[in-house]
Amino acid sequence: MSAPEAINGLPNGPTLAALAAQVTGDPGAIRGIAKRWRAAAGKVLARSGELGGAVTTVDLAWEGSSADAFVRYMSDYGRAGQDLHDALTSCADALDAAAGVLESSQRQVDGICDRLLTRVEDHKTANPDAEQADLDAAIGRMVNEEI
Repeated sequence: MSAPEAINGLPNGPTLAALAAQVTGDPGAIRGIAKRWRAAAGKVLARSGELGGAVTTVDLAWEGSSADAFVRYMSDYGRAGQDLHDALTSCADALDAAAGVLESSQRQVDGICDRLLTRVEDHKTANPDAEQADLDAAIGRMVNEEI
């Protein structure tokens, strides 16, 4: 049984368990998407470079105002490729940051749940003769402190 599941069975526990359940996601999957976006960014940059090389080759063989107009027109593709590369890389960085925040949040939630369960067990051990109503009241207060 996971810590949030165990907390769900405590007095006032469903509220905390519901909050803990909201911290979901797969940081590894998010990082995988970021990796694919970086790979796509690299391919965009490489193909933009190849296109620029081809335009240069054509320009060397073609003279006149129409050749100059073609080169000016095609230069927009190189800039667009660079911009797309930069956007994909920036988004990948943001995804990596989001994965890190998610991991940190998951660790914090797990820590809260684990510490609470330890406190509950310690309280039960320290009060073996306590009435169930008294235990429930004390445990409910502990849960509320974590909410």
